[in-house]
Amino acid sequence: MRRRDERPANVHVVELGGPLWTDNLLFRDHLRAHPEEAARYARAKREAAGATGRLLAYSAHKAATVAELLARAREARA
Repeated sequence: MRRRDERPANVHVVELGGPLWTDNLLFRDHLRAHPEEAARYARAKREAAGATGRLLAYSAHKAATVAELLARAREARA
């Protein structure tokens, strides 16, 4: 769900305990534990936002960075 007004928002709904739920929490916790990785993700988000004004293009622009960081989070968890 998206809202585009003076306070834009994106809301994502995922299954409790499902794969997206687990990945999102793992990703969040990994970024919290690794500030350098969080800074890299922040850079990727800024670059993606500057490159496009569309949500799907923004997501696609930063997808490789997200995939790499999520893989690192999974490795760290193992």
